[in-house]
Amino acid sequence: MADLTNVPDPEGAKTAAHRLNSALSNLDDVVSDALDLVKTMEAQSPLFGDDEGGRKFRSNYTDSSTKITESTRTLAEGLGTVGAAVNKAINGTTTAEDDNTRAIPA
Repeated sequence: MADLTNVPDPEGAKTAAHRLNSALSNLDDVVSDALDLVKTMEAQSPLFGDDEGGRKFRSNYTDSSTKITESTRTLAEGLGTVGAAVNKAINGTTTAEDDNTRAIPA
């Protein structure tokens, strides 16, 4: 367990850490759904037409969707790292450590 003696509201900190991890879990679901929608839209690219407007839209959409996909994944991964650090600082463990039942010799 982490030392929370210098934290003005230890229970509040624990609650905030839990809420952050819950929100990040929800964010992962939203990001996954959003990226699925981007893929679905790309799959519809033949419907944009083969005229100049369709080709421009397809090109612009593909370039933008690639950048948005990469940026969104990077943001979600970064926030996940922050969440793990907050959890470790407040609760003294990470999820992986909580699941590890091995005894480590001193």
